[in-house]
Amino acid sequence: MGGVAILVRNKIKQQQLPSLALMYLEAVAVSININNKYITFVSAYQPPSRQMLIADYEKVMSLDNSVIIAGDLNSKHINWGCRVTNPNGSKLQAFIENTPFSISAPNTPTYFPTDINRLPDILDILIIKSVPFACVHEPLIELDSDHIPVKITISSPSLFSRTNNSLIKGKPDWNRFSNHVQSNLKIPTSIPTTQIAEQTAVHLTDVITEAAQTCSNSVPQAIHSPGYLPHSISSLIRRKHLARRTWQNHRNPTDKKILNLLTKKVQVALQNYRVSSYNSYLSNLRPGESNLWKATKRLLNQDINTIPPLRTDAKFVISDQEKCDVFSNMLYNTFSPNHICNPSNEQRVKHTLDLPNYEVQNSINYVTPNEIKQIIKNLPNKKSPGHDKITNLMLKKLPPKGLVFMATLFNSLLRHGYFPSKWKVATIILINKPGKDKSNPDSYRPISLLSSISKLFEKIIHTRLLFYLNAIDLIPKFQFGFRSNHSTVQQLFRITEHINTAFEKHCHTGAVFIDISKAFDKVWHEGLLFKLKSINTPSYLFNIINSFLLNRQFAVKINDNTSNLMPISAGVPQGSKLGPILFNIYVYDIPQSPRTNIALFADDTTIFTESRNIEAVATNLQVHLNTISYWCNKWRIQINASKSIGVIFSLRPYHPPAQLNFNNVNIPWNSSVKYLGLILDKRLTWQPHISSKLQQAYQRLSMLYPILNKKSSIQKKCSLLIYKQILRPILTYACPVWGICATTHIRKIQIFQNKVLRPGNRRPHKNVFKKLPYLSAQLFWLTSL
Repeated sequence: MGGVAILVRNKIKQQQLPSLALMYLEAVAVSININNKYITFVSAYQPPSRQMLIADYEKVMSLDNSVIIAGDLNSKHINWGCRVTNPNGSKLQAFIENTPFSISAPNTPTYFPTDINRLPDILDILIIKSVPFACVHEPLIELDSDHIPVKITISSPSLFSRTNNSLIKGKPDWNRFSNHVQSNLKIPTSIPTTQIAEQTAVHLTDVITEAAQTCSNSVPQAIHSPGYLPHSISSLIRRKHLARRTWQNHRNPTDKKILNLLTKKVQVALQNYRVSSYNSYLSNLRPGESNLWKATKRLLNQDINTIPPLRTDAKFVISDQEKCDVFSNMLYNTFSPNHICNPSNEQRVKHTLDLPNYEVQNSINYVTPNEIKQIIKNLPNKKSPGHDKITNLMLKKLPPKGLVFMATLFNSLLRHGYFPSKWKVATIILINKPGKDKSNPDSYRPISLLSSISKLFEKIIHTRLLFYLNAIDLIPKFQFGFRSNHSTVQQLFRITEHINTAFEKHCHTGAVFIDISKAFDKVWHEGLLFKLKSINTPSYLFNIINSFLLNRQFAVKINDNTSNLMPISAGVPQGSKLGPILFNIYVYDIPQSPRTNIALFADDTTIFTESRNIEAVATNLQVHLNTISYWCNKWRIQINASKSIGVIFSLRPYHPPAQLNFNNVNIPWNSSVKYLGLILDKRLTWQPHISSKLQQAYQRLSMLYPILNKKSSIQKKCSLLIYKQILRPILTYACPVWGICATTHIRKIQIFQNKVLRPGNRRPHKNVFKKLPYLSAQLFWLTSL
C-alpha cells in the first residue's frame, strides 16, 4: 500500500470529496475553485502488485466535468515518453484512445531505482479531462525517495484564495473614521413613524459602513517566504542536490555512496537546526505576551472546523452552496414550534393576545448617551460581527455625535415598540459537535451572528426588563441559569447537600435529570408573549419584545457562500442578550410538587426527592413527572424521555424501584449521571468524575507535550501559567462540591500536578510548590468557603 494524500493551503477554496470506493486504485480527491470554475484534483497510486482495473479510472474521471489525476500509476508507454511499454501502460493508452481525455508527462524520468541494473523511467503522470488551463511539469531534485517530486504549474490568470469580507481591509485610521461619522451622520429632529425609524436605523448602518471602508489604509500583501536556513545547511543541501544529479546521470556506485553520506549529513543538520530553533522560540515566550497563548492554541486547536461532504438521504452534498441549503432547510424545521396540540390552551392564548390593550402607557425609562457609552465600553473587541460586518471596535470609535444619534433612535424605538427588521437577521455558522460524525448534518451546532448595533439595543431592553422582573420577583429561586451571582457550582452544591443530608438520615434520594429537546430553539412565541402579558409587563417592553420576535430571519454561511434568507417562527434568538432572560420567563411557571424539589439551570431540569421507602421515592417522582408532562403539553415543550436519566443516591441496599415513564416512554435508571459538567455517582464517591477529568487532563497534557517536557526550554513562569490557566481548571471545576472525596482521589490529582510542574521547572521544586500549594490544601480551603 503506497498511500495517498493532498495538502491544500488554508486560503485556497476547496471542497473535500467523499472517499472513493475503488477496487485496486488508491485515490483521494478535492475540488478546487479556479476562476469560478471547479476542477477536481485526484492524487492516485496504482500498486504494482495489483492489476489495473479500468473501471476504477472511469469512476474517478466521472467525478466532475474537469478532472486531473496525478500520481504514480506504474504505467509505462512510449507515447508519453517512457523508455518501454508495460501492460498497465497498454491498458491505460487503450482507455485514453476511446475518450476525450489526455495524458501529460514530464520530459525527464521521475523514477530512479536504487538498483543500478534497472534504468530510470517516467512513472508519475497526469490524466487530464477538460481542463482549460495549461499544465507545466517540472521535476525537482528534492527529497530522498527513488521517486523525485514533480511540480505542476497551472497557468491560471488569477489567484483562487478566499476573499476578505471585512469592512476594513488594512490598517484603520480611526481619526478618519470618527470624522466621517461626525460629518455624515444626520440626527433626526423627530421620528414619528416606524417606517422612518427603519430608515434611520439603515442610515446609521450605512454611515458606519462607509466610514469603515474609507478609513482603511491599504497594506501591501505580505509575501510569505519559506524562511532562510543557515548558510552551512543551505550549502550542504546544494552539495547533496549536485551529488544526486551526478548519480542520476552516471549511475556510479561511488556517486551513490557520496549521495547517501550527504543525505545523512543533511538530515542530522536539519534535525539539529529544528531542535535549536524550537528551543529558541520557546525560550522567547513571555507570560504577559500573546505569543504564549498562540503557541498553546496552535497545539490544542488541531481540529480545523471544516465541513466535509455531507451525507443526506438522497446523496452526498459536496459544494459549499449545497451544504448551505441543506443546513438552511434543516434549521428551518428546527426554528419552528413543536407539533404538540392543546386546543383549549392555544385558544386561551390567542384570545388574550387579541384583546386590545386598555392599560395606561407605562412611563418609559429613556436611554441616555452616557448609558450607551458605558455599555459600549464593556463590549469585547473580538466578537464576530453580524451580516452588516460592523464590529464592536467600530462602535467604540464612534464620536459623541454617534452616541447621541443612537440614543435618539433607541428612544424612538422604545416609544413605538418597534425593532428594525435589518437587526433581526442572523448569520448562522456551523460548529461540529465534539466526537460526532462530521458527514451528518445533525452533528453541527448552529452559532448565530447578530448585528452589533442590534445587540447593543438588546442590552438596553434587557436592563429594563430585568429591573421589572426583579421588582416582581418572577424568576423562581431554584432557577440558577442566566442570573447574576448564580452559577453551576452553586446549583450542584445545592443538590449534593440535599443528597448528603439524606445519607445522614439513612434515606434514599431519587432524582430524574430531564432532557428538553431543543429547548431554546422551540420556544412558542405566542406562549411567551402570553406569559409576558400575564405578568403585566410594561406595555412599551411588551411591544418591543413582540416586535423583536416577529418576522426574524436567518441565513447559513459557509466560507464565501450564503443560503437564502429563511423565516424563524419559534425559539429565542441564539447569541442575543434577550434570549436567555426570555427563556427564563417562558419556564418560570414550571410546576412544583409538595413531595419533591426542583432544580433548574436554564433548560437543565432536575427533580429529586428523599424517603426511607424506595417505592415512595419512585411514586413521588412519577407524580411530579406527570404534572410536568401536562405542563409541557400545554406550552409545546418536548421532553426527550429516552435521554432523560433517573438515579437513586443511597448508601443502603435497596430493591430496584418501579420504572418511571414520561408520556408512556420509559426513563432508564442509571448508577451515575453527568449533570452540569459533574459526574454524580450513586454513592457520591466522585471516583468516576475524577477519573474522567484526569483522563481529559492527561490528554490535554499530551497535546501540550512539545512545550511542556523535560527538555523544554520554556520559562518556568510560562509553564506554571499554562498549568494554572489550561490544565488545572479541568481538574478543579466544582471542587467545592467534590473536595471532600477520599484522599486517594486527591493523591491522583496531586500526582498529575507533580508530573506537569516538575519537568517544566526541573530543579526548584520547593519554590514552585510554595507559590502553588498542594491541591488538597486548595480543595480544603475552597470547600470551607
